[in-house]
Amino acid sequence: MPSSVPLTLPLLLGSLFSYTFFGALLVQVYIYQTAFTRDPPILKLLVYFLSCAITVDAYLNASDIVFWFATSYGNPTVFSGGRYSKFYGPIMSSFIPMVVQLCFCYRIFILRRTVWPLCILIALISLAQFVAGFCSGVLVFLDATYNISSLHERFNTVATYVWLTSGTAADVLIAITMTVLLSAGRSKGHHTTHNIAKSLTILILETNTFSAMSALAFLVLFTSLPGTLYILIPGFALSAIYANTLLVTLNNRVILRSGADAEHMYSTSGENPLVDHGDTRFRSIETVTEMSFATPTAGGHEAAAEEPIFSNGDVSRV
Repeated sequence: MPSSVPLTLPLLLGSLFSYTFFGALLVQVYIYQTAFTRDPPILKLLVYFLSCAITVDAYLNASDIVFWFATSYGNPTVFSGGRYSKFYGPIMSSFIPMVVQLCFCYRIFILRRTVWPLCILIALISLAQFVAGFCSGVLVFLDATYNISSLHERFNTVATYVWLTSGTAADVLIAITMTVLLSAGRSKGHHTTHNIAKSLTILILETNTFSAMSALAFLVLFTSLPGTLYILIPGFALSAIYANTLLVTLNNRVILRSGADAEHMYSTSGENPLVDHGDTRFRSIETVTEMSFATPTAGGHEAAAEEPIFSNGDVSRV
């Protein structure tokens, strides 16, 4: 009798991988709702929508795991149909990345309005990724003979390749563009501005590179290991990875502002920010002096930043 490991192991590892990032997302959402109570309603709605969507994904995934490995354990026919994986697999793993990538498109536009053609290009690539992923999911839904063990054969379509390559391309473009824009801003500001831009550059590279590598791993496994389910290891976690990318970027404002506040205190009073003076580390971020730095205008001149990248009154005006 053939071993069931090639079928069951990717399902189990992919689910565990997904739960790991779901747990990380819950922590990020808690930090966000605690530290940024004055963010614009539209941004709060986006954060809570993403967290609810990933929660639904985690619930459906847990339901599948219980069905596959508990209530129907030992019965190979339980994998026919794929159950809810047809939804939180291709559809949500293309929808959530699109939402996050469009947010970064808006951020790039705020940084430098003159690069709007590049923003449109990234947005179109991201939309193509979602449409292709959605079509792949619909084709699976309409296939009455679908079996998760034959996933590669069912997904071996043009739409799937467009979905996987577009997601990676959009992430790479976002990472490169943000890095170039932030690096350009570092040379034009004062010392605090330089440190903030440097920290943001590193963060953008780390988060967007990780999401791009996850999408690339999905593509590589799909093309190099046909007939296996190992693509599900990054595939199940893809939507949670992208949601974490956005939340980590938003919550990084806490670190940026606390560092800028400590440097300001040291420069004005001569006090070492590492020494406890009433311990202000746990103050609400909204009580710290607002920081912003110049944003290039459409004419190429510097002006005081009036528009936040993601929220009002935060260090995210970079």
